[in-house]
Amino acid sequence: MRFFNLSKREILFFVLLFVLKLIYLIKLPLPLSIDESYYWDWSRSLDWGYYSKPPMVAWMIKASTLFFGTSEWTVRLPALICSFLTLLLSYLLAKKELGDTPARWLLASLLFTPILVVYSIVMTIDPPLLFFWTAAICTSVEYIRRPGFNLAFLMGLFTGLGLLTKQTMIAFPVLLLGVLLIEKRLDVKSFALYLLVSALVYSPNVWWNFTHQEVMLKHTEEHFTRIALSFKSLASFFGENLGVYTPAGVLGLLFCGLIYATSYKRHPLDLRKISFFFGFLTFLGFLCLSYFIKLNTNWILPFVFTGFFLWVPCLLKTKLRKAFLKFNLLLSVFLCILLYLLPYTPNLFPVKLQGLLKKFQGWREVGEEVACVYSGREPILVSNRYIASALAFYMPSHPRPWVFTREKFPTSQYSLWHNLSELKDKRVLWVGGGGNCPSFLRSTEKLRNFCVLRAGKKDCYVVCTGIANF
Repeated sequence: MRFFNLSKREILFFVLLFVLKLIYLIKLPLPLSIDESYYWDWSRSLDWGYYSKPPMVAWMIKASTLFFGTSEWTVRLPALICSFLTLLLSYLLAKKELGDTPARWLLASLLFTPILVVYSIVMTIDPPLLFFWTAAICTSVEYIRRPGFNLAFLMGLFTGLGLLTKQTMIAFPVLLLGVLLIEKRLDVKSFALYLLVSALVYSPNVWWNFTHQEVMLKHTEEHFTRIALSFKSLASFFGENLGVYTPAGVLGLLFCGLIYATSYKRHPLDLRKISFFFGFLTFLGFLCLSYFIKLNTNWILPFVFTGFFLWVPCLLKTKLRKAFLKFNLLLSVFLCILLYLLPYTPNLFPVKLQGLLKKFQGWREVGEEVACVYSGREPILVSNRYIASALAFYMPSHPRPWVFTREKFPTSQYSLWHNLSELKDKRVLWVGGGGNCPSFLRSTEKLRNFCVLRAGKKDCYVVCTGIANF
């Protein structure tokens, strides 16, 4: 199998692409988002699991900051590496399975898909998930042609690593089994090895969750309790997907999926058929589900991404379809230019677009303000995990804050790390929203009031000291 058959021009292109993206990342004047600093704080205490997610995101951030030091761009470097490898694998797979022309159109479409642009410079769980998902897809194409223990082991490894990244990866073996059963291509022994390897790789996180009150499972369950039961929810979900995955990524997938379905039996079990199951049918299922439950657009990222291998070659077949593909690419390029400029010149954009930066803005200033009055002696107690992670990263001393909560069940990773009862009758530094010190502190002294701007709106905070009296 000649998989890595890149020409010198193609190698040069990918090298230049990575270098340019790296330069942009290093120069990016965008503070860490509330989630990025939270995951960075996880990376200071490596474990097999965390409150809401498996451990891979923390492991990758730890590796990056260990080698290159702690800074905003080093926290985000794993996102760039994972997104770059995802693009490279996708191009190689498309070139091998679909041909040179579809591969180039696929690469161009992926390069300028807004959500993929964001995930190349922002470190969340999704960039590594997409990399492991793509690696598993590449392996599965070969596996369904010639099932064997070597491919099953490799596919199991990628699936297990994906499970250590995000719970969404559990869909991969389910969908693959469905394809193999429908196509009557299931090889029981090799598939059993695949499941065994996946389970073994993932098992430490299962054990961690079992020994930590099953917090990750319960956090995941909460996402599916946001009942909607309205066409407004469906329309909103559909509209958001048009923006983040581009019109072709949604409308093209639905159109080409329906065309493919009409001649399903005539198609061989290849990459397009896998894309039909993993991409089109799954997206259709989530679209229906969005009527009942409020869904986030990033939850379906691996499925819509896999759908690119179906709709890109499909839209190249006629002049009219290709015209739509070209229009989609031009629109995508325009949107991505705006995304690249937004962090540099946010005030030039409408307030609604500035709202895209809300999760990033103000947290560096919060850390700097608190650092001015922090003696370095008292424990820092804060009102929520957003403030905690911002202080942990942006204060020069990188403290380990405590998060106040009245809930008995853990509400964040900080609840697992700290027991608030240990602060009783101790003097603490309080940082919270609003302008007043909390009632559960006695002998208080207000040290500072300040406000920060987020998307044109002021968020105000208070810093004070007092003795904890829970």
